[in-house]
Parts: sequence; structure tokens; C-alpha cells
Amino acid sequence: MRIFWLCVALALTGCDDATDKADEVEDCATDLIQTFADADGDGYGDDATLEETCGTDGRTEQGGDCDDGNPDINPGFGEACDGFDNNCNGTIDEGLATNTYYADTDGDGFGDRNTPEDACIAPPDYVEDDTDCDDTDATINRDGLEICDGLDNDCDQLIDDADPDADEATMLEWYRDNDGDGFGGGNMQIRCDGGTGSTNDGSDCDDANPDVNPNAQEICSGVDEDCDGLIDDADPDVDPLTFTDWFFDGDGDGLGVIIPSVAACEAPTGYVENADDCDDTDPLAGLLTDWYVDNDADGVGDGISVSYGCQPPYPGTAPALLGIDCDDNDPDLFPGNVEICGDGIDQDCSGADLACGPIGSFQILDGPQWTNNPPVYNCLEACAFIFGGIAADYQCSTSALVVDNQAYVDGWGDSQYCTNPVAEDFSQEDPLNPGYNCGGGMCSYSAYVSDHQCQSTNYCWP
Repeated sequence: MRIFWLCVALALTGCDDATDKADEVEDCATDLIQTFADADGDGYGDDATLEETCGTDGRTEQGGDCDDGNPDINPGFGEACDGFDNNCNGTIDEGLATNTYYADTDGDGFGDRNTPEDACIAPPDYVEDDTDCDDTDATINRDGLEICDGLDNDCDQLIDDADPDADEATMLEWYRDNDGDGFGGGNMQIRCDGGTGSTNDGSDCDDANPDVNPNAQEICSGVDEDCDGLIDDADPDVDPLTFTDWFFDGDGDGLGVIIPSVAACEAPTGYVENADDCDDTDPLAGLLTDWYVDNDADGVGDGISVSYGCQPPYPGTAPALLGIDCDDNDPDLFPGNVEICGDGIDQDCSGADLACGPIGSFQILDGPQWTNNPPVYNCLEACAFIFGGIAADYQCSTSALVVDNQAYVDGWGDSQYCTNPVAEDFSQEDPLNPGYNCGGGMCSYSAYVSDHQCQSTNYCWP
């Protein structure tokens, strides 16, 4: 019966062959052995291919091969550090010396110390280095270039300016901004961060004044507010709302007319700030005024009005603006005339003759301390400051006996402390830094300042 079925199963090869096979099986029926397929020929077979066969033709009686496609993997091999179970005991790389590896997520060759993994060979994307301080950025590692970005690019725990290795090419120019207007001047530094009170713009021309910087509006002030080197009318950007209206003064009497007028910071030549002239062709015809008889033709009338208007009503009259003559029959007596002392005559109509001789004196050191930066005085101004009136009321002299129209002054900035006599109206100060302590490299001189103990005496004459 068994032969019959074998003949059926093997019909294509012929029943004779089936008969031969059947005879072979019948011959070893009592000698069958368990064998395994040995595809890689290493003498160990795959357990999944276990069969009972008459012999080992192409097979093996030794199972346990966990990779029957690799002749170097079977139970007879020793374990190697290669990430495979070489001896098929179910464990990989066991019993071998190991190192600690760290994940290198960003692929820069430096690992994250917080991801240790012990193995005899580095797992994929693991490295032995554990110095990466940011394993998500391949530009940040021990070999990274420190730049100005607020990050520790080279993982040395120092950031930006605190790191001496910071790349200067990524730094900026910083300037102190003392007045807080966003613009600095001087004291430039190359840094990542200039710190509080600093700015990248160093174009401020006055870092002590927040109203002066390149973004400021130029106004009529005598100051270069917008730092373009141009001041007031010379600057086309000056604010016209700060202009003054100036009026033409054709006759030079200090009074102008409404037309023509000019809007500007400073008065053009021949222009004044008022439009009060009623006749700009006659310097004597200015404001509307009373007109007095001027009998002695000295230009000042007797105080009795004969007309009111702009023009004199007839020759021999004078405007009330010039005052009242104390003797309208003497052309040498009138207000504003030069008074001659000690002659018994009241030339300036002040009410009394002027006594000869100085009305007072002062020493240079009587003035205020220069360290307080006081005003600078010439001798005439000092006389007016001390004794009253205005500078034009005085003459100065270095002598109490005769007027020489000279004065002593004290110099600062050039070591000429107590100078030889100079002109009575001489003084000097830096126009950009007014005051005795002018600085700026310019010497200053004053007739009234307490410095260097200058005991020279100046005399104030009327």
C-alpha cells in the first residue's frame, strides 16, 4: 500500500524511482537520526529545520545555530565585540571589556554626558567624548568658535565677553552714552555687549547734553544740535519755527520798517528786531515823539513840546527821545556829553560837576575763586560790578594819579598769572566754555578773580 502512494506522489519521476526511495526508507527505518539544515556549512544547524533523516547529507546533527546564513556565528565561536551574538547564547557582546559611550545627537563628534552607555563597541550615534554642552546644535562643542550670541559656543562655561577666546569679528563698537540720548562720544570699546549706558553709535558731538545728537532738531541757539558741523542759519535743517523776524533799518537808527523783513536766526547786516521806524530815510526820524525847540543846535531840546510826530516840524527842533537840555543856550551842555572833571561845569547835564580822581579801586585777588568758574571781567566791567552802573560809566587806570586807560589782569592756562598792564577793556575766555576756568586748551584772563594772590591794584575813574 505504501508503495502505491509513493508511486502516485512521484508520478512525474516515474514509479521506479519512488520504489527505490521507498526501499531506502524501508532499509533505515530503524536507524533514523535527527538532523538540521546547515545552510552556511559551519557544522551547526538552524533549530527550526529539525527533521529525522537517514543520514546527514547537506545537514548536521548539531543544532543551535542562531544565524545559519553566517558561518562565523554559531555556538562553537567565542563572543566578539561586534554587536552580534557570536556564540548564540542569547546575549550580545557578553563578558567583554567595555567603554562608556555618549549619545552624539547632533553628529558633531562630541557626546552628551547625560546619556552614558556602557558597551564594548560604540552603539550607533554614540561617541567616547562627553564634553558637548548642547547636543542639539552641531556648532556648539569643545571645538566650537565662541561668538557674540549669548551662548557658550565652545563649552568652556564662559560666554561672550567673559570668554577670552570670543571672536572679535563678531563684536561691535560700543561708546559711553553719558546723556542717555542713544548716541555716544569717545571711550570706544570693541565688545560683545557694551553694558548699561552704552550705544553702538559714537556720533554724539556733546555727550553731556541729551538735546544734542545726530537725531536732534537744529534750532536757533548758537549750538550745533544735530552734530552736522553747522550752526543756526548755516544749517539748512534749522527749525524755521525758531527764527526771529528781522526788519530793515535803512537809516541805521536802530529802528526798522515792516517791509522788507527776513526770518532767520541772526540778524542780517542792516536789519534789526523791531519795525518801529516811522521814517527809515532819516536817522533822526524814528519813533513818534514830541519835538522840542533846540536853540543852541546841540541836538537836544529845551523840553517844551512844539509838535508830535515822526518828522521835525521845522529846523531847529530836536526829538524828545534824546532828553532835555539843561541849558539850551549853550551847545557845550547837553545830556550824553563828555564830562570834564574839576572844571566846575556840568557838561553832561547830570546836575553837578565831576570831581577828578578815581572813585575807587580794587585788587585782582578781591574777586571770586576761579575754581567756582566765575564770569570773566575786564577792568571796566569790574568797576561797574563793584561800584554800580555800566562799564561805559568808567575809565580804568593802573595809577591813582593819572588815567592811563590800562589795567592789570590775571591769566589762567598759560602760566602768565599776574600780567603786565593791558588795555582797560581786555579780557579773554573760551566762547565754547565761557567763564574764567575755560579749559579746552584756551587761556583766559580776568581783571577780577581770586587766583595766584595777584595784589596788583586797578583804579576806577569816572
